[in-house]
Amino acid sequence: MSNLVNVLDKAQEYILRNGIMTNKEKGIVETLMLNLDFRTDKVESFKNAFEELKDSYKYGKKAFEKRFDEENDHYKYLLYGIRAKIVFQKYYFPKEPIIGSRKLVAHSEDCISLIHVIPRKESLNVIVYMRSSDVIELLPVDLAGILYITDQLYEDFLYKDDAKINIKIILGSAHIYKFGRNQNREEIEDDVVVPLLEKDNERLDKIIPKIMDKTKNR
Repeated sequence: MSNLVNVLDKAQEYILRNGIMTNKEKGIVETLMLNLDFRTDKVESFKNAFEELKDSYKYGKKAFEKRFDEENDHYKYLLYGIRAKIVFQKYYFPKEPIIGSRKLVAHSEDCISLIHVIPRKESLNVIVYMRSSDVIELLPVDLAGILYITDQLYEDFLYKDDAKINIKIILGSAHIYKFGRNQNREEIEDDVVVPLLEKDNERLDKIIPKIMDKTKNR
């Protein structure tokens, strides 16, 4: 069992053991913190972690893939938020290096409420605050989403494969629904929003590596 799945199992066991029943859910009224470290080859680590999350998902692999697809726009939104901050800092604070910045923060009203990315020369540090999470049904999927975001930023910052990746996740309201819930994200009626997000992310894909190259050559 990997460190990732082991951490997830411990979080689930903690809620089952210490959670308080309210209506149809069992939860805690304290913050729960998860620490994840990736110290080997980044590509293989992330690929293996994603597969392990899928293999260990209570509702099966197909349900995991479906849920990830449903939540994927949210992950792309957060990724876009961080990338937009990189561009913002480059043009409004050109004398401040991006590697070493503390300003790379993205907010959301969804379950993953905040991502704070702190890039350093030898490590990529990601701090995530989740206002709410069902640790059995949704947390495994959101962990995969956080890995996706981290993986994309790792490439953006032009890290070598031996750089350390540290992910700290803080759960504000961890819980388990007793009977499970159908939490499928509602269809977005506005068919303009998602294509625009996709287009902006593709544009930033090209811009950010150039910014990082110029930053490193200074």
